[in-house]
Amino acid sequence: MSNIENQTDNDKKFSGRSLAAAGAILGVGVTAWAGGTAAHHNDAEAYAAELSKATTEQNETYYETIENAVNADYDSSALVGNIDVSQGDSLGGLGEGLVIDALGDDIYNDIKSRIYNPLYDSAKLHNSQPGDTYSLVETDLDPEADNGNEYIVVEPTHIVHPSVTELATPTIELTDNK
Repeated sequence: MSNIENQTDNDKKFSGRSLAAAGAILGVGVTAWAGGTAAHHNDAEAYAAELSKATTEQNETYYETIENAVNADYDSSALVGNIDVSQGDSLGGLGEGLVIDALGDDIYNDIKSRIYNPLYDSAKLHNSQPGDTYSLVETDLDPEADNGNEYIVVEPTHIVHPSVTELATPTIELTDNK
């Protein structure tokens, strides 16, 4: 065998060993990547489950807050207006109209994203029928957030009118009869 043939056989052997080594390294790399991806996937699933649980708890707290607010009593000074339901009316839509009338379009549009859901969610808690009357009140559902007041629909029986404890004294004018 010539030197050239030996060199070619050695190159082939070297190339085969190199490919085997490269394949082994690549296999370890892919396995490590797949393991890392699986671990990352498991972390992502755990995070998603935690986030889902927190969101569920937050939603339950929100709806409980709305329900408690709908069943609370309000001073008549919180009353924005009364809503008379007619055939085909949406209680939430009628309430929204009262809020727009009270605030004006510009202010309403500025705060709509914050007050829309409590208004409509409170309206959904009522089984309104044509001829029913409801009250729209302004209240602060989350005072610790310092984000302003919200508007909710309540039964008119939840509006408390201050009792009159004193009667007005009539004014008597004294005239000089000379």
